Amino acid sequence: MKKSLGLGFILVIAAFLYFYKLAEIPSGVYVDEASVGYNAYSIFRTGRDEYGQLLPIYFRLMGSYSPGFQIYLLAGLTRVFGLGIFLMRSIAVVTMLGSVVVFYLFVRSLGIYRREETYWLTTFFYAILPWSVFSARQGYETTLGFFVFSMGAYLLFRSLKYPKYLMWAVAALSLSTYISHNQRFLAPLFLTGFCWLFRREVFVKKNWGVLKAAILVGIVANIPNLVMTGTRAFWIKNSQFNPENWRIVMTYLSPKTIFFSNPDIDMQHTIPELSLAYNFLVVPYLIGVFGFLKNRKQTWGKFLGFYFVMAILPAILAGQFYNSQRPLVLIFPLMAIIGVGIDKMGRQIIWVPLTAYALVTLWRSYFVLFPVERARGWNWGYDQIAEFIEANQEKKIIVDGTRNPRAYTLLLYHLRYLPEKYQMEVDPYFRENYWQAPTPLDSYYFGNVEVRPVDWEKDTRQGLLIVGDALTISESQASEHGLIKLKEIVGPKGEVFFEVYEVAGFAGE
Repeated sequence: MKKSLGLGFILVIAAFLYFYKLAEIPSGVYVDEASVGYNAYSIFRTGRDEYGQLLPIYFRLMGSYSPGFQIYLLAGLTRVFGLGIFLMRSIAVVTMLGSVVVFYLFVRSLGIYRREETYWLTTFFYAILPWSVFSARQGYETTLGFFVFSMGAYLLFRSLKYPKYLMWAVAALSLSTYISHNQRFLAPLFLTGFCWLFRREVFVKKNWGVLKAAILVGIVANIPNLVMTGTRAFWIKNSQFNPENWRIVMTYLSPKTIFFSNPDIDMQHTIPELSLAYNFLVVPYLIGVFGFLKNRKQTWGKFLGFYFVMAILPAILAGQFYNSQRPLVLIFPLMAIIGVGIDKMGRQIIWVPLTAYALVTLWRSYFVLFPVERARGWNWGYDQIAEFIEANQEKKIIVDGTRNPRAYTLLLYHLRYLPEKYQMEVDPYFRENYWQAPTPLDSYYFGNVEVRPVDWEKDTRQGLLIVGDALTISESQASEHGLIKLKEIVGPKGEVFFEVYEVAGFAGE
């Protein structure tokens, strides 16, 4: 009863942090959210994605060929609730809350803490970690993939004591490959590495029945993946694999990165004045690493060490730049090790003010600063551009895509542009060569809208509307081409995000 109440209290706090103003924070809609949402809308209405492909396993989206499980899930929910950013992000909220439960069960199964309160305190910090809160409040597939993979990893560890869990672990890991890119490669590597590391426990005569069932589940569940290995779409991320990427391993594992300064160059992935974890947790982390190394030969030590290394592998191999979303699965072994340090520090009264400090810091950084400071990174203002387009359907409109060519998907999403119509307008090359990974375009056309760089040699006909950011059109260009400013879209800090001009001075064709 006490355990249920403790976990329930943590889930209530986490649910509030995850759901609070979910549709408003992050402010705006990120391109990945818009792309997933619009393709779910397209599947719901037509059974085809935006390019007209019938029920694809992987969705081309903007050239990423992402696994489609979340899109199909969202399409089903859209049929019931309608498409909206709250619904899209709610999937991440629910799965992140589920991961809190799995994490608690995981550290319980490890059995590595001497004090009962350590399990609660470690789970609580896991739930309110900046990394967790950020992941719980975004509307694309990363969080769902993380949750399903983490469930599979937990069941794998449990299978060392209860072999019957092996089949369910294989099922969960296989499912995760249909949710996100990372798991497509991580899951089979993780399962293979686990079976080799714990071969004496796994490959014993009494387990043959369970092993046969697990192998059968793995083969059947991965038939679609095996079929797709013959296409370029399956290997789309392979071009990024480079042994030289190992040089950034210390960036991913550095305490500076984890606790003090997130070096991700994509501002959409960062929270002002916070990194992935609270800075004071560096102390129990370092203590926990020492405790882990002392016990590295024990079963839980071997598994945590293996988990830690495997979790960082996809991030290292996937690109030469640091990306804070790729190693999300690292959060389980990381927090388990921090828990070792918390346990060794004992019953310190200091945890009370530190917990309060964490909550206050999180509130200020994420709920006060983040929606303002990161508004541009989350494409704030594109909903207002969509409203302007709807109000001017009789006019030709160019939206400058020089700095954000993927803006087309934001407009399709905000306009709720009819998928059956867009499927007829999309470049037929993409329909005919869907699986061949052609290079994404920098120009898109639908309805009365063109999303592309402005061409001053031809974009001078009278009545044409041009939408761009503050850098698109200078005062001298406006004067030279006879442009009249109709509208400014001003961001949360008072800076001009977008400007709308009409060509009025010259009647060129």
